[in-house]
Amino acid sequence: MLPGQGAIILLAGNSPDELVYKGPVSMFSQLHGAAGIYPNTVMGVMAKYRELYRQADQAKSYQKRYIQDASGMERPKSDRVLEAFYPVIDRSMPVAFKAEKVLDIQRVFSLKNELGFNLILGEVKEGWDITDKIKTSGAKVFLSLDLPELKEEKKAKADSGKVEEKEKRKTEVDLERERLELRKEEMIRKFYTQPALFASEGIIHGFSTLEAKSKDIKNHLSKLVENGLSEDAALAALTTSPAQLLGLSATMGSIDNGKLANLVISDKPYFNKESKVKYVFVDGRKFELEDKPKKKHSDEEDVEVSGTWSYTTETPQGAGTGNIVITGEPGNYSGTITGSFSGDENVLTNITVDGKELSFSFSMNVGGDTLNIDVSVTVDGNTFEGSMTAGVHGSFPIEGERLPNK
Repeated sequence: MLPGQGAIILLAGNSPDELVYKGPVSMFSQLHGAAGIYPNTVMGVMAKYRELYRQADQAKSYQKRYIQDASGMERPKSDRVLEAFYPVIDRSMPVAFKAEKVLDIQRVFSLKNELGFNLILGEVKEGWDITDKIKTSGAKVFLSLDLPELKEEKKAKADSGKVEEKEKRKTEVDLERERLELRKEEMIRKFYTQPALFASEGIIHGFSTLEAKSKDIKNHLSKLVENGLSEDAALAALTTSPAQLLGLSATMGSIDNGKLANLVISDKPYFNKESKVKYVFVDGRKFELEDKPKKKHSDEEDVEVSGTWSYTTETPQGAGTGNIVITGEPGNYSGTITGSFSGDENVLTNITVDGKELSFSFSMNVGGDTLNIDVSVTVDGNTFEGSMTAGVHGSFPIEGERLPNK
């Protein structure tokens, strides 16, 4: 629930100390704790947060009185957890709270209003229904670039007669499934129109990449522009707005004399889908990006991955086992995965085969939160080995073997 403090870093240093531009600048918080350890529920985390904050307020007041006149007083004990709250209590440091869903945001606002700290809302994914509350809260906002997959618009079929005939053959179950898919797509579309909504409401915001995949960021930004966010507003959310929100406008965010040379140079306007980044400057240090054509990892044909695979993985919570079922044909695979941790069956997405390399993603529910997991393995005949990455929880080894057909 309190993983650590935030810093402003520049990704051009050769050592950890050289990376840090300014720190600490925030106290990072989230509404879930470690699995199997109190507090590991949202209500438990909120209760513990209130308890720690009030204990820190009392400890800080006691320390102040002790410094003024220690006569007859017991020397204050050092407590690093409570002392971390001192600048938060003074409002010289904000709390950067990870709050993805609308209910998370409401709960964080409850803590903010009750305890009085300055707030940065981070990794916001579903804030469109409470823009008024967000605007009046005074909180600084960073919207998540970890977005659900948005299906491309389907082209209308030319032969309307065949469409009508097909519609007649649909059962009520088929029609309900279509209605469900439509509601799902309408919901997903809100993730992509949210930045435009925030901009129209005058809510200054930046973007968060905490859980986003680096390969998706540029594509997601382009889709946000396609869904109503102006290019100027998108550019501001990447540059001037985060600099303003983090109090860095004097040295970052725009190209001006005396400011740090942090630049991204592309061969076409950045939000053009065909554009490619050629150079990046970080604090004046130049990095050149080579445009290498994507090659297969092997000259051999793509391996066949269909079938049922058993797997094992090692995580901080212990060993995990389960089955992966992949069906379909190259270019059109689908599948599911089950595991010993939850026992649930989860749908595989983004199944890709490149030579001997197999990759896919899936989501699972952990303590009421959705955890997105990416798997990348090398297939060797009927066995594989590789890694699975669970967002901020890190990467873990995974290996498996194909089970014989029954």
